[in-house]
Amino acid sequence: MWNRHLSFTLHPTDIVVTIACGIGAVLFNFFHPRATNLRTTVTTFKVLDYIIENPNPEIHLSINSNLCIPEKLFNTFLEKIKIICNEKKVKKFKIFTSCDTYGAQAEYIRDGLNYEEWKSNIHRVLSEVPECTITVMSTYNALSMFRYTDFLKDMLAIKNQYGGHGKTHAPLIVDVPYLRHPGHQALFIMPNKYAELVYEQVTFMYENLEHPEWYGTSNRGFFKWEADKFKRIYELMIHKEEHKKVTAYHKDFVNFVDEHDRRRGTNFLKTFPEMEELYKTWKYG
Repeated sequence: MWNRHLSFTLHPTDIVVTIACGIGAVLFNFFHPRATNLRTTVTTFKVLDYIIENPNPEIHLSINSNLCIPEKLFNTFLEKIKIICNEKKVKKFKIFTSCDTYGAQAEYIRDGLNYEEWKSNIHRVLSEVPECTITVMSTYNALSMFRYTDFLKDMLAIKNQYGGHGKTHAPLIVDVPYLRHPGHQALFIMPNKYAELVYEQVTFMYENLEHPEWYGTSNRGFFKWEADKFKRIYELMIHKEEHKKVTAYHKDFVNFVDEHDRRRGTNFLKTFPEMEELYKTWKYG
């Protein structure tokens, strides 16, 4: 059954899932923000049911999800994933999810995110499907800076709870690239003095590294490569050119958050009080 393509296409606006022999992996989206509908759900469950009925122990199954999912659907999803993992229908199972900082500020950045629900569902997956690896893709940007240490503390707690000596995989991975585009949301619009925040956050990661040489610290804490990748963001920040004047990017930033608040009913200055002075400088300067 795996010697041919299998595609499900239910609607032009829905995801298209393709499974093919020889690629070694299956990656698809599930429950994207503002896309949790019947067609998407049916597509996802069709793929999972197909894998259950047609196992391939050489395939890596990866799912991209915001993990903010109606409970009934999430329960169904977990039950199918348990069968796939417990009965070794695939070689490895991974979930990729995204969050860029902590709490209400993270929810402002990613519309549709409920931070506490997101975190709770990570716990559910790792406790009920211990074979799973969850990778948190955290795209560092201008709005990540203020609560990022709190976010890292939550990630560290999850790593420490579900990791440990004897595990054959990492339960949680934190991958921190940085946003390049659009330029008005990139961290490079921020004054250089804000590099101090990044310094503290990188330091927190290095202070909480896992140490594979000892049972009590093996696979608990941040991996060195995770901290090293974050460190480069600090190095970029301290070596970037300082903007002496308000630029088009700053004006675009103000226009973006003003329009976001108008359309979504959010309140930028209430959510990001740390940016009030900058906001007013960029808006009226």
